[in-house]
Amino acid sequence: MNEREASAVRPNVLSRLGTDTSLIKDLIADIRKGEVKIPQFQRKFVWRERQALDLLDSIANNYPIGSLLLWKTRVKLAAERNIGDFRLPETDDMTPTDYVLDGQQRITVIYSCLGAPEDEEGFAAAYDLEKDGGFNRSVQHGRFSVLSGSEVRKWRGWVVQEDCLR
Repeated sequence: MNEREASAVRPNVLSRLGTDTSLIKDLIADIRKGEVKIPQFQRKFVWRERQALDLLDSIANNYPIGSLLLWKTRVKLAAERNIGDFRLPETDDMTPTDYVLDGQQRITVIYSCLGAPEDEEGFAAAYDLEKDGGFNRSVQHGRFSVLSGSEVRKWRGWVVQEDCLR
């Protein structure tokens, strides 16, 4: 490729790159529609409970949680999988898919805690309102804990306020 051809390609590629800032609730909506997938070459979900709780604590404290790298394409990969082990709808060949290239662990925790249906297995956490005296912007570290069994059915989604999803 000569210099002239290379310069003609660069603007086309650059015009398709973006650094959009999405709301968590919009990311969750896209996952629910089946528009966010994991390429098969990515490792499986490996985070431990403490890492997931630390992420939720960072979100509650409005700390940066890093960027996500998504590749939006209409070309479907031959081998892809859903976020975590969740049952998500298939999309048609015309619907673009966002493939997660970086951020799978964070996306999985966010969806599992804030977006997954109640009847799905997954990581469930609750915010301890008694320790903090209420959910507010000055949350201190360590207020999240993991729920299990009947606690999940009782509490999942109950303490999540709309402010958490912004």
